[in-house]
Amino acid sequence: MKARRGFLNSVNWVDRGIQFFVILVAAIPGFWLAFMLIVLFAVTLRWLPAFGTPTPAGVILRVTVLALQKTAVLTRLARSAALDALGQPWMHMANAKGVPPLRRAFHHLLPAMLVPMLPVSGLEFANLMTGAAVVEYVFAWPGIGKLAIDSVIGADMPLVVGFCLFAGLTFVVVNLLIDVITLIVDPRLRNP
Repeated sequence: MKARRGFLNSVNWVDRGIQFFVILVAAIPGFWLAFMLIVLFAVTLRWLPAFGTPTPAGVILRVTVLALQKTAVLTRLARSAALDALGQPWMHMANAKGVPPLRRAFHHLLPAMLVPMLPVSGLEFANLMTGAAVVEYVFAWPGIGKLAIDSVIGADMPLVVGFCLFAGLTFVVVNLLIDVITLIVDPRLRNP
């Protein structure tokens, strides 16, 4: 019993550490995180280039900034969905029937976690496609976000309208795909 308590305490400590890190990363604005990573890895350690060069090393900082913030949101949501699903009666029934842990995880827990995560991950993906403008601008990366900011600064209205149409279309298409995937994952939604 003491060994189990020790294991649960270590899991609890790891969970709290991950949650603290995730909340910290989610609270930091993307541009500030980008500047701090530039100062640490490009200026102080000199491991990576400071601005977006078209090499794999030049992409690392930009991708890290964008991925950390999206991962923070999805990690918190995944944890919440998993804790909610683990407390459901059907999970207790699967445990009582002796369903192996791997089968419980993949056939019961994962689909239950995906239902609340899919809409948020779709919005995060669409936001990533259109909302990376500030990070692209900080890293001087010639992407669509930097193009949009430059067109706003230069008052290039056709390009601004084109970017807005692209952003809106991206959100609509991604939401449609996510709705279809959600119907496939959760059969309860198919027959009202």
